[in-house]
Amino acid sequence: PQAAPASNVNPTVVQNFAAAVEPHIQELITQAQTTYSIPPDEKTLYQQIANKAREVVNAHKTSPNGDSVQVLSKLQNALMEYKRELTQPIMDRSPAGMQGRTDKLRQKLSGLEADLVAAKPGGPAGAGSPPAPSPQAAPASNVNPTVVQNFAAAVEPHIQELITQAQTTYSIPPDEKTLYQQIANKAREVVNAHKTSPNGDSVQVLSKLQNALMEYKRELTQPIMDRSPAGMQGRTDKLRQKLSGLEADLVAAKPGGPAGAGSPPAPSPQAAPAS
Repeated sequence: PQAAPASNVNPTVVQNFAAAVEPHIQELITQAQTTYSIPPDEKTLYQQIANKAREVVNAHKTSPNGDSVQVLSKLQNALMEYKRELTQPIMDRSPAGMQGRTDKLRQKLSGLEADLVAAKPGGPAGAGSPPAPSPQAAPASNVNPTVVQNFAAAVEPHIQELITQAQTTYSIPPDEKTLYQQIANKAREVVNAHKTSPNGDSVQVLSKLQNALMEYKRELTQPIMDRSPAGMQGRTDKLRQKLSGLEADLVAAKPGGPAGAGSPPAPSPQAAPAS
């Protein structure tokens, strides 16, 4: 019988956060393997960092604690930073410059080792002290606004990455760049609508949106196989469909809009979240 988590820990939220971090680990591994400008010892260190990050995620999934969300959120930001650093050109290829780079990667690995020790039950407590459980009036019985805010925060960096990729990928035509920009803007509106008015579908919609954005980032960088007029038209039609899907998500997210995929929570007199 698994010991119940501390009273202020919601295991489902921790699992959801862990699921949001995992794709970044995989992306880091793929980037390290396919970035030919970095030397082999750095590739190995990035692989070790990714493996250690996965151990940290798994430890929090197995034994959620009061710090789990904070640690996993910090880890997601760190992984996105590492992905960016990995693809930056190396400015100083002197022996000292290269040594400095591997030293920094080793420090990152040590930091993850410490996170792993802290994540194990009975390990030293992490940075944050657990919040005092406050009796917060829930908006609808099945909605936790904090969870929705956290999910929204996890989706936002993917929107920014999609915009940046669309602007810097020169192989796609201007009308596709414009559509990706519109998709990103609409995705941001959907996220903001759920932040403003969380509902019973918010977590499902935001989770689906995060997966979609990661898929769009991948598609954007794939080589265009069929540059015939029909092939190019097919590509823009698909992007327009994605935009329409987000329009529908936005309508569904607005209070009083048609319900999304999940059935809406029973209408209850909605208490405002504690300020």
